[in-house]
Formats: sequence, structure tokens, C-alpha cells
Amino acid sequence: MEQRTEKQRTENGKRRTENRKQKTENRKQKTENGKRKTENRKRKTENRKRKTVNTNSVALSFLSGIEKVTA
Repeated sequence: MEQRTEKQRTENGKRRTENRKQKTENRKQKTENGKRKTENRKRKTENRKRKTVNTNSVALSFLSGIEKVTA
């Protein structure tokens, strides 16, 4: 079994530290991206609901106009 030199141990330690920092950073970014995606999905849903309500409103006003003409 080969003994690692002090320099090798130091280098490995530095590399591990960097990798750990990078993993933490990546995890933070994933969390932020997930939050953004969730917000966008909620906004799209709200817009779709609003659009449906507006469409129904227009249809109802159109139908009530027809009723007035035929009455």
C-alpha cells in the first residue's frame, strides 16, 4: 500500500472542499430554479383561469343580447 505524501493529502483535501462547495452551490441553484418554475406554473394557471372567465363572460353577454333581441 502506497503512502500518500503530505502534498497529495493537502491537494486531495482542497479538491474535496471545492467539490463540496460546488455541490452546495448546485443544490441552491436547483432549489431556486424549482421555485421559479413553481411560480411560473401558478401564474400560467391563474392566467388560464382568468381567460376562461373572460370567455364565459363574453359568451353570456352575447347570449343575453340575443335574448333581448328575440324577446
